[in-house]
Amino acid sequence: MQKMLYSTLVALAVVSSTVSANLPATKAKLMELKGDSGGAVASEVEVKATITAIDPKKRIASAKFPDGSTRKLTISEGARNLEQVKVGDILTMRFMESLVVNLEKATDAKPSKTVTEDLSRAKKGDKPAGVMRSKITLVGKVSAIEESSQVVTVRGPEGEELEFPVKDPARLKLLKTGDLVRVIYTEAFALSVTAPTAAETKKK
Repeated sequence: MQKMLYSTLVALAVVSSTVSANLPATKAKLMELKGDSGGAVASEVEVKATITAIDPKKRIASAKFPDGSTRKLTISEGARNLEQVKVGDILTMRFMESLVVNLEKATDAKPSKTVTEDLSRAKKGDKPAGVMRSKITLVGKVSAIEESSQVVTVRGPEGEELEFPVKDPARLKLLKTGDLVRVIYTEAFALSVTAPTAAETKKK
C-alpha cells in the first residue's frame, strides 16, 4: 500500500514518484483507531530532508536526506507558494497507511475498489504544505490470515494483494481463506516546508 501513498506526492505537487519510492524513513510509530468497527493499528513514517537548492522558474529543487544522499525533486505546476521556499528550509513528509475502519464479510458483493480523495493545500503566501487523504472501499477475497501477527491478506479485483493489520483477534476467527470481505481503510500523506529550528540549523 506504500505505492499508493507515494503516488500522492505527485498530487501534492512537490516530489516526483520515482524519487519518493526510495525515501529513507527517519521515524515510525503506531496509531490506533478506537471503536467497535474493526479498528486496527496503522503505521506512520516521517521523512525529513533539507532543501539545498531551489529554482522556482524551472520548478526544480534539491534536498539532502538523513542518509547523506542529495536528490533532485521535480515540482509540478500545481505547487503553490514555491517562491516562499528557501535554501535551508526543512521538507517534512509523513505517510500513514492501512488504518482499517471496517472489515466485514461481504458474501453477496462483487470484487471492486472505490477511492475518494480529499486534498488541502497551504494558503497563498505561506510556505508550501498539503495533506492528501484517501478513503478506500475494497471488496475482495481473503487469501491469507496470519493470526500470530493479526494480519489479513485480501486479493483485490485486479489481483493485487493487500495486507491489513487487524486489532481485534476475535474478528480474525470469524474469517477464513476464500471469504469475500469488504474492507474500508484510510491512507494519508502530509507534506510541509518549514524554516529550520535552531537545533536543525546547528546540525548543519
